[in-house]
Amino acid sequence: MSIRAVRAAAWLAVAMGPIALGRLALSADPRPPESTALVRVSKSVSAQLSDAEPPLAVYVVAGSAELARSFATLLISELAARNLAPLAISAPSAEAAEAGARSRGARSLVRLQVALSNGVLQARGDLISTWVNFWSGQAGARSGRPAAVIYASVEADAQVLALAAAAATSAPLKAGELQLETAKLADLPTWTGALAAGDLNGDGADEIVALTNDEILAFSSDGRLLARRDHRGLGDSPVPCREPFGAISIQSRRIAYFSAARRKGEVLSLDAAGGEFRSLGAVNEVPVGAQGQTQIWGSFVPGRSAFAPELWSAGGERWSVPGPFWMLSFFSVPNGPRALIAFADGTASWGTGLGDLRRRVTTNAAAAMALIDVDGDGEPELVTTSSRYRPEADELRVLPAPPQSSARSASTPDGGAPSQELWRGTIQGGWALQLVGARAGAGRPDQIVVAVWMPDGSAQLRVFRRVAP
Repeated sequence: MSIRAVRAAAWLAVAMGPIALGRLALSADPRPPESTALVRVSKSVSAQLSDAEPPLAVYVVAGSAELARSFATLLISELAARNLAPLAISAPSAEAAEAGARSRGARSLVRLQVALSNGVLQARGDLISTWVNFWSGQAGARSGRPAAVIYASVEADAQVLALAAAAATSAPLKAGELQLETAKLADLPTWTGALAAGDLNGDGADEIVALTNDEILAFSSDGRLLARRDHRGLGDSPVPCREPFGAISIQSRRIAYFSAARRKGEVLSLDAAGGEFRSLGAVNEVPVGAQGQTQIWGSFVPGRSAFAPELWSAGGERWSVPGPFWMLSFFSVPNGPRALIAFADGTASWGTGLGDLRRRVTTNAAAAMALIDVDGDGEPELVTTSSRYRPEADELRVLPAPPQSSARSASTPDGGAPSQELWRGTIQGGWALQLVGARAGAGRPDQIVVAVWMPDGSAQLRVFRRVAP
């Protein structure tokens, strides 16, 4: 058995655009507003400016206008609380900001650049005096008050990522243009069993739904816990998996799920205002996913983290894929569906639906794979992780998916995955077990939500989102 097959036997998932299967777990309570990354950095910077001479002018730039404006708002509020009489300065450059601050009567100026890099929010810059010695005449010498270098950084969160990504567009990509940034969405105390994304309240942005061996949970797009439900009352499976495993499918704002640790599954609706799930009844079939508007059902391989190859719909259609599988991803486009499946033997195939999954894409499938529209052009990309068993540093890769007309035309000579990479980045701290595409909002590219197993038995949700090049 290949190393990939060994990994797949332990870490199996199903992800399908807005309908997905994977591994997820318990989240902490919603973060209070004062603990956001932007607030923490603004507090750190304001503390470093406590000795500035008021009035203090504030000049902030960032790759995204929304990020710069949001940070400046928070920083000015902090500085006002310190009685530094802050005022915002708009200028085409840091040098021009000095003249602008002086013309408005400021005695000091802080010039800051705010950036998101490798999951870290950073603010760096300087503090200078803008007072000019009258006796220096045309020389315009500065005050003798000391200057200071300002620096602060914290781990980024989903709010920062959304602001930084606001400038990204859905225009077609040029070679090497795709840029993704990452942020932590939530810390989870246990390993994950299933992961899905879907719009549960009709606002155009997807919620994230997670499954553990004991609970099902729903999160907002910024990581807030919306609801949780203990599913142990559904009874124990007579042949449970050794590790967390399950299935979640979201359609028409309803959540169907089935944990391999339970005797049966359940259909739920989300009452976000009340902070709870409402049960709509039990199910005895595993909600493997949906091909278009067709809900597809299946079953677990008893005692294994895999799904049986026989699948069916409520309308009587039946399919049989080539073997037990651990991941199935669907993506709908106007000219026909796309489908990606990863089998328990470590291979993966591409096709145009459940009846067309025999074209080999790769013989070295990753632990987490999905079809996701990362660039917002309406066509899916192939998002994968490392195929190595417990790599020292896992990685996320974005590849162009093979075209519908020919799986081999965009593949390596042996039918392997496309060699051209659109983007590659590191997943720090653990091993990716599932990933799913989630809509960040109307008109924006999908974000990638990754469930990561940590070595200490906890887990983490991370978000990867396109940012402006």
